[in-house]
Amino acid sequence: MGSMPKLEHVKLALRVHKRECLNGAPDLGIQHLSALSKVEVEILGNCMRGSNYDPTEDKKDDAVRWVASAINSAIMTHPNRPTIRFITWRGNDCERFE
Repeated sequence: MGSMPKLEHVKLALRVHKRECLNGAPDLGIQHLSALSKVEVEILGNCMRGSNYDPTEDKKDDAVRWVASAINSAIMTHPNRPTIRFITWRGNDCERFE
């Protein structure tokens, strides 16, 4: 059992610039959050501002779509099938973590 077995709502804020900045780690470990029912994701990247971003409708093959698609895939395989909402913000800053 994980350290947050009763967590129902999680809000993530991610800053993405390019895929190379993501270190290729799309696994969030949300499968261990057994009570999860709602996920909100704010993505700051090279994209238009949107209050209900849908990665399946985005035609650009960029970091924002890649991150959103990876999170969406993890959500779709979660046993509870939590609801997900993406919010995107425009920003071009890249912060690298070594």
